[in-house]
Amino acid sequence: HLHDYKLVCPNYQLLAHNKICYRCLGGKYYNCLQQRCFKDSFWKSLLATIEMYLHQRVLKVYKKNISLFIAPSQFMKDTAVKFGWPEDKIKVLYNFSEKLENDLIDEVGDDGLYFGRLSKEKGIDVLLSALSQVNTKMSLKIIGSGPEEDNLKEMVKKLNLVNQVEFLGPKFGEELFLEVKKAKAIFLPSIWLENMPLTLLESLMLKKVVIAARTGGLPELVKDGETGFLFNRGDSQDLARVIDNLDNHNLLQISEKAGILAENLSVGRHLSKLLQIYRSY
Repeated sequence: HLHDYKLVCPNYQLLAHNKICYRCLGGKYYNCLQQRCFKDSFWKSLLATIEMYLHQRVLKVYKKNISLFIAPSQFMKDTAVKFGWPEDKIKVLYNFSEKLENDLIDEVGDDGLYFGRLSKEKGIDVLLSALSQVNTKMSLKIIGSGPEEDNLKEMVKKLNLVNQVEFLGPKFGEELFLEVKKAKAIFLPSIWLENMPLTLLESLMLKKVVIAARTGGLPELVKDGETGFLFNRGDSQDLARVIDNLDNHNLLQISEKAGILAENLSVGRHLSKLLQIYRSY
């Protein structure tokens, strides 16, 4: 299962110094060391480079031992094919989201919500920058923890968003889903090539309006103006535009379409398709 880009990229992200990177295309893995793209460390990048050459060129671990790869998004499959993997060796099967309890409150507030890891590739700084530019004031709740937490809190102060942005820390299970249900919109402002994150699937299952960056596999489920809204990756001005135009749309209709889409991503349907794939190999 191709949950990240390990098959083609030494740092697993196709992201170097916060920019999309395809330098290793054609098996040129030495670029990882040259760019120090594994946590900006020479030694970690060296080990990652050696690992790729060892697995891909010397031992050929994946070519010799794997009969089929399952990609959770069409984008992941297309990327692997772009890097030289045979198209017929990869099947697309979206991740699933568990059916959540129906007794969760169905309250729609005025706040935006981000939930997930607080790390650079998630683009939360783009979201904060957008909030400082909007004409329509929106409050934002941020749930999660990660290496960028202190930097983001400092950014909130610098942008004078202290009264608009609230950091709630990590939340899980029903406590998290209650916050999701209360939100007006869920933000996925990633700057990297997201595959098919559970954050997206859980939001759709809860019939929430999702505002996502136009990157990776996100546009496969977030259809602009239909099941959610898209903005150009890394573009805070474009995101601000989407936020300002939010109330010009029938959000209830969009959330209903999101819920219908999520029904097709149920556990039962996923397992049925997965078993069909396993039985055919």
